[in-house]
Amino acid sequence: MERQAYGAITRCFKLEQQMVKAKKKKKGNTLSTALVKARTEEMLAIELADDVQILTDWLHNDVFALAGPSQATRLELFDFFVDSLHELTSLKKWKIEPVWHSLVNQRDDLLRFAYRLVQQFEDLAKSFRCGSDIVRNMLSLQQQKPLTNGYWYKATGLHSMLGDRFFHLQEAVGNLVDGFHRASSLVENFNSRLRPYFFLRRNIGPAYLDLLRFFLNHTSFMRSEKPERVGKSPAELLTGQAHPHWLEMLGFTRFKKSGSLA
Repeated sequence: MERQAYGAITRCFKLEQQMVKAKKKKKGNTLSTALVKARTEEMLAIELADDVQILTDWLHNDVFALAGPSQATRLELFDFFVDSLHELTSLKKWKIEPVWHSLVNQRDDLLRFAYRLVQQFEDLAKSFRCGSDIVRNMLSLQQQKPLTNGYWYKATGLHSMLGDRFFHLQEAVGNLVDGFHRASSLVENFNSRLRPYFFLRRNIGPAYLDLLRFFLNHTSFMRSEKPERVGKSPAELLTGQAHPHWLEMLGFTRFKKSGSLA
């Protein structure tokens, strides 16, 4: 949305420059309609970009935050976000509807981490003989800056309720957060490796994904932090056995340069 807004601003700016030149030639009326339309589109694009940015920031900082609300509240907030986004789909030029459909269809997958978080909160609550709301408050505490008054006010309240269990629960919640961050980094790393191959096709189906999986599993690493992995594929590292080039494994004949002429 931001890029489209900048595009609308640029188009409007260029038309305004053309209008200045046209007026000098007494031909300003030839661009009047186009300029009015461009200014209207510019205003709509900026408003839309601002609305989407506000919704996106809210989704990221509240709904998807680890130290966010309860599971039921997350679901309500997510649905509210989707409904708010749907109200903007009438602006078909900006192609918001596909994003809205994707969010609706992936709702449970996107919030799956919250289900897992609730379960782990309950497990910690049982281990430390406290309510899951105490565990949630401890997580919220760890998301705050330690030198603020709010941090120490909340920390004092939790310490008075937990006593000696405070520091042990604090450590356990810290380990929980680290685990979530590592999992997130793993997914981001995985996605970054797959993303370059997705632009090759408009539609990604099971057949293409199977081929991509085969290619990645049987393509040698060009570089690695571990020298012993360089020149070997994931399949070779897993089985300990060498294999032909992945194209030859699929029955193709590789093109080879002929020897240099004498």
